[in-house]
Amino acid sequence: MTYDPESNLEKGFEYERINEYELAVYHLTLALEEQLSLEDEIQARERRSLCNGQAGHYQQALLDADWLIENGQVHKYGWRAWMREKTEDYTGALEDYTKVIELAPRDNFESYLKRGQMYFFTQQFKEAIEDFTAALSLENRSTIGQAIYMWRGKAYIDDGQYQAGLDDFQCVSDIVGFEPHDVFWFCFHRGLAKEALGDASGAMKDFRQATIPENHPQAERIKQLLKN
Repeated sequence: MTYDPESNLEKGFEYERINEYELAVYHLTLALEEQLSLEDEIQARERRSLCNGQAGHYQQALLDADWLIENGQVHKYGWRAWMREKTEDYTGALEDYTKVIELAPRDNFESYLKRGQMYFFTQQFKEAIEDFTAALSLENRSTIGQAIYMWRGKAYIDDGQYQAGLDDFQCVSDIVGFEPHDVFWFCFHRGLAKEALGDASGAMKDFRQATIPENHPQAERIKQLLKN
């Protein structure tokens, strides 16, 4: 590619560099209407997809991601998975994260974590637990580990494995030295586990700390429990 600062392609790249994503998309779209080499078209679509994603235009970002993958850019599976996640297409995201893992199964804790989250969102809790366990085997630094333990704990509890869930939540507390910043999720799920295991007073304490939103499916039930 010959550098031309006045070309739409270069203008698109420059606007992206200064985080002017809408203007970048505009010029990259004009560039793609021109006669580009395959190399330049790949670059333009990569940057336009990224800019659309940064601007919150996830469906448009997905169109370019689809084209890129169809044209051999397999490193874009992770990006497309994230865009699918943003549109709440958790099944599609799960499929793409699986592709990422197949391409690089080792030292890829983040993809195991992300796929585990997709399994969690689609209520496939056993599969989620397997992926969170795989993620922990690859990455257990405290800041990352506490997040993975948190997710696996929630998956254990939603799968009915209450003691295992409590054990993971204890790991979270041990790592951070106090209750994590996401107090609602932590205390709510721990309260459910304690309730299921017969620790009524412990469950009530956690439910009080959780401050459960009014629109939560269990809000009314727990409100009545706290009144009694």
